[in-house]
Amino acid sequence: MNPNILPGRIINNPIEYGKIVKSISKLPKIFDFKNEEFSSYDKNRLLQDLADHMFTGSRLFFFFFLCETLCLIHIIAEFWFINNMLNGQFSLLGYRWVMFSAKSDPLIKIFPRLAKCTFSYFGPSGTRETRDALCFLPLNIVNEKIFTVMWFWFILLLVLALFEMLNICLVLLLPQYRYFNLRSLAPNTDYKVLRRLTSRVGYYFVLKLLAENIKPYYFKEIIEQLILDEFFDYKCIPSHEKKSLVYKTVFENVPKNKA
Repeated sequence: MNPNILPGRIINNPIEYGKIVKSISKLPKIFDFKNEEFSSYDKNRLLQDLADHMFTGSRLFFFFFLCETLCLIHIIAEFWFINNMLNGQFSLLGYRWVMFSAKSDPLIKIFPRLAKCTFSYFGPSGTRETRDALCFLPLNIVNEKIFTVMWFWFILLLVLALFEMLNICLVLLLPQYRYFNLRSLAPNTDYKVLRRLTSRVGYYFVLKLLAENIKPYYFKEIIEQLILDEFFDYKCIPSHEKKSLVYKTVFENVPKNKA
């Protein structure tokens, strides 16, 4: 794992996110008609959990947005600190390395290999004496390679983080972008249903997690079950009254333990 994005990933692990991942792992098995391990009660309960997660999806999207923002701030701050440590020479280090000619290497100015050294010592009479000499700094040969690679690594991370932030802004502001993004992950799903479900950012975020982790066929079945079984109304708002009926129907079918 990249250490530059570690703080954001630690925060981006709420309890609800773990529950969603756990639910997603069960969905293919439950919707597999050949699998008799799960009953209709298990399927309805899992669909109910998924509908509830979609209802709280805006909070998960906020956590995700916060973590991506922290990742971007972390990359910029780390780049700034290294640039200050090298007296402002790090900001264009990689660019100068690419553009330099064979006659003048800009990295030698930042990481000199020869330097003037002043040695102080006490002479035979006890007086302090100084002597100048040229010192060879072999470690700077390694340092210049390390910091050059770091510069390109930071630029790559910065570009990826900026693209991710742009993607988040488009998801937040453009419902049409959310629709086409989810449509590309599940091309066989009813486009009218997807358009209604992607009208809310929270719904889109949970459905995107779902579509990225299961096959398109299962995703289509799940979306149809969510709508047909009235977990949502025609406006894709959680129908709480119908949810209670579903819970009642589900729990009536729970097998009772015999004494």
